[in-house]
Amino acid sequence: MANTKGTKNGEIDKRKRILRSGTIALIVISALLTVLALAGGWLFMSFIGYTKADNEYRTENIRSGDEFIECMSARIVSHEYRLLADIEIDAELWNKTMDNIVLRGALNGNGHKVTIVGELRIPLFSRIESNAEVSHVSFAGIATVGEQATMATLAAVNYGKVTDCTFVNAKAIVGSQQYVSFVVAHNFGKIQNCVVSGRFTADGNVAGRTAVGAVSAINYKDAEIKNCIVEVKYMRGFDAIEKPFFSENEVNDKIGYAVGQNNGKLGKIYCINAESFANASDGKTGKDVDNIKPSDLTVQFISSLDFVSDYWNIAAGKLPTLKIMVEVGA
Repeated sequence: MANTKGTKNGEIDKRKRILRSGTIALIVISALLTVLALAGGWLFMSFIGYTKADNEYRTENIRSGDEFIECMSARIVSHEYRLLADIEIDAELWNKTMDNIVLRGALNGNGHKVTIVGELRIPLFSRIESNAEVSHVSFAGIATVGEQATMATLAAVNYGKVTDCTFVNAKAIVGSQQYVSFVVAHNFGKIQNCVVSGRFTADGNVAGRTAVGAVSAINYKDAEIKNCIVEVKYMRGFDAIEKPFFSENEVNDKIGYAVGQNNGKLGKIYCINAESFANASDGKTGKDVDNIKPSDLTVQFISSLDFVSDYWNIAAGKLPTLKIMVEVGA
């Protein structure tokens, strides 16, 4: 009997040990699976350009071109970036290393100037997304070369908002089969209160499916461009030309002063000295764009376009310029 009882107790103890071992194993396996799931999720989010910190919207201050490039190197940029000084960006470096930048946050220039040193061959942003915004930035003296089918200074495609910006002394070389602009090539969003001044130069005879406009090459359905002043020249070589530089036998060219082709909304867009160019708005008619002279730029007229004096320097006979906003504690 004693032996039988001892045997039973031993079996019970054995079963308990097995249960404990199984429980411990399950706990360990569960912990490992949790760690692997978290690690896998982190790797996936890192792969698509996110980390936990990236998802937390924050403000980052930029004081130099190097800092700007560092902030944009995430490729998908989701924060608010504020310029605290005028900056210069090396075009050669940008062309080689900074393609396909997507803006999901905001770029606030505080009235400061962005100068591209050299020839820009890709837009600063490939896409500005629907909740993103670029505001109060002065882009100066930027030269763009349309080697790609879609080329613009700021963005290839805009779904967001571009407001209170200047693009002054801009230059762009246009070839055939291209969509070229100083601001955005394809606009699905909103552009307002911008001043655009520059020149387009034809690279030979421009033909094919080409759209060119200072503010946007194509303004799509439900997109909007309003309250903008445009001063642009079309050149062939060193000679200014009054007519758009497209092949007379090519019906697909949409070349205008403000917008190459308009399928959306245009409001209060004024082109300086564009009276000789009938299709100033959308490659077809001039009904959505008014032609003015420099003498028409009175303080009252500019103010009527909602150029707020808190942000803009306004003087009669001159294009409005952005004021530099002083950051508190900068």
